[in-house]
Parts: sequence; structure tokens; C-alpha cells
Amino acid sequence: LAMLCKNEEHDLSGAVTAIREAVRLCDVPCRGLLLDAANILTGCNESGIWLSLYSTLPEVLQKDGRLQLYTAIAHMHCGAPAQAKLLLKEGELSLSAVWQELYGSEKPLPAHLNFLMHET
Repeated sequence: LAMLCKNEEHDLSGAVTAIREAVRLCDVPCRGLLLDAANILTGCNESGIWLSLYSTLPEVLQKDGRLQLYTAIAHMHCGAPAQAKLLLKEGELSLSAVWQELYGSEKPLPAHLNFLMHET
């Protein structure tokens, strides 16, 4: 429901409400649901809610690369780029976009982290 609210109805408030309720109803943290929650919350200008939720996750989920990426994005949205920089990991294909937003022309993406098929 949250994805439908966000992507089809463009109802960001409804999306946030639905995903928060889904997470609340889930007895055991579920990576798939958390990925959707991170996507929706960071995409609906509710990065602070994602950061609060992330801080309550078990360590194994806090070490998940994709969840860390969303957490880095959330930190950037909340004006904490230093926190975001601590979470960047090798192997994430979205890394180049996050790196560019964090560093701009100040620091080019290192070759060992560049997984782009072509330069834009």
C-alpha cells in the first residue's frame, strides 16, 4: 500500500503512514520490508524517521549494505554529510551518485569504487 500511495497516487503522507504501520505490525525485522521503508521514508522527506528506525535495528541489519546506503542518504538529507561518509561501502552500484552528492568535484570517486558502465 505504501508503494502504491507513493508511486501511483503521489500521496507521500499516506505512504509514510502505511509503511510505518507495516513496520510496526512486523514482529521480526524483515530486510525486504525495511528496504521498502527506507526507500519510502527517504523519498518522502522523512529521513529522520528512517534514522530513528535504523538505530533500533539488530546489528546484522545495520551492517546491510543497501540499508546503510539509505541511511547515508538520510544523513545527507538531515544535514549530516560526515555521518553519511562513514557509511559508504564498496560494491554498491548507487555509490557513485551518493559520492557525487557528498563530495562533488572536491574528491573524485576512487577507481576501485567506480562500478559505472559508462561515464555520464
